[in-house]
Amino acid sequence: MKYFTEIDAVEGLEAVDETDGIMLTGEECLMRTEAQRLLMQSLLLDPPETADDARLGQLFRIQTRLWTEKIAECAQVQLCIRLPDRPLDAFLPGTPAERSRLAAHLSRPDDWVNDRIQTLHAINPDLSCRGCRMMIANPLLFQTFLHALFETAQGCGVTRLSILLPFVADSQEVVYLKGILDGYAQTYAIACTLGIEIATPRAACIAGVLLGGLIGLLCGKRLTPRYQDTLMQATGLCILFVGIGGTLEKMLTVQNGKLTSGGTVMMVLCFALGSLLGEMANLEGRIEQFGAWLRQKTGNAKDPHFVNAFVTTSLTICIGAMAVVGSIQDGIAGDYSTLALKAVLDMLIVCVMAASLGKGCLFAAIPVGLFQGSITLLSRFLQPIMTQPALDNLSLTGSMLIFCVGVNLIWEKKFKPANMLPTIVVAVIWAWMPWA
Repeated sequence: MKYFTEIDAVEGLEAVDETDGIMLTGEECLMRTEAQRLLMQSLLLDPPETADDARLGQLFRIQTRLWTEKIAECAQVQLCIRLPDRPLDAFLPGTPAERSRLAAHLSRPDDWVNDRIQTLHAINPDLSCRGCRMMIANPLLFQTFLHALFETAQGCGVTRLSILLPFVADSQEVVYLKGILDGYAQTYAIACTLGIEIATPRAACIAGVLLGGLIGLLCGKRLTPRYQDTLMQATGLCILFVGIGGTLEKMLTVQNGKLTSGGTVMMVLCFALGSLLGEMANLEGRIEQFGAWLRQKTGNAKDPHFVNAFVTTSLTICIGAMAVVGSIQDGIAGDYSTLALKAVLDMLIVCVMAASLGKGCLFAAIPVGLFQGSITLLSRFLQPIMTQPALDNLSLTGSMLIFCVGVNLIWEKKFKPANMLPTIVVAVIWAWMPWA
């Protein structure tokens, strides 16, 4: 269950699960028809204070009709309404044809529409004006939405609603929105249960590593050294191609029907500088020292593979854009979906690695928790930095490091991937350089 600590103190806030009756999503009553999309887009592009009563009244009538259809289909069933959670960019016209159509609808030049969309556009839409922030930034639209919902619910004889707030960032957002919702609930005499979204806990990634490691150890004990060696080579081969695939995905593009590559200069210079910095700091040695300390403290001093298993597994599951993006989404938007997917992948990877490498794989949960937890705590600072080019550079260099890990699994130690870790930071900085 997902609860922010400061939100626990908000009086009247309850858990709302998608199993609490029928879940109706707000987007279905916002962008269902072409006419409604144009109306919503026109209201979003105009500054909130210029939204006229005629357009808001038209939006209210459309939403009332659509809510009536939806609520009538769910008669005699407890309703749970999930408020709109799409990012602002999802409501804006994307293609030139859609923008021209909106410009004609507004009797505005195409350039005006394009300028307004550019102003509203976010570098990373999923981490910007979304969910609660979308409602707070557009209060007239939000109140029209709620007015139509409660008016329809009262007309259909609904006496109780569960309202789900998506992507809550802090308690102030909850208090503000709760005050508005409570006002409508009192006006229409409808009992309203307000809650925040139930999602995968932050510990899911750590739990995935531990669960996968335990399963791998149980299976590995039944395997002879010959089978364990084969399994380790197979794991290394898979990790090799994960790295190759991720690298080629970011390097190769199709332009005018031809396959072209890019990012070569960035890759060479970032790896050169990042590797030098890592070698100076001796990151590989420090991580191995920590692994040796763990081996001693956990009573595994006689396990010769403990440190290698710990270092290899830690690097495999920590390196990559998925851990960074998922942790930022966790901290900014309360969205755990990426981390939940990563937890499943980590569990499978660690399961296979533990079967061949041993107990040290389980302790990779420590760096995973520290790494992803630190990014979550710093997410508000990192959000504006992690632009799409920065994420692309991170993914490319991270995939190459994963390739190095795979090589080490098959041909023993050929690379020092831990000493190359600063490459990722340098690659992100590169995206902000004037020549990038």
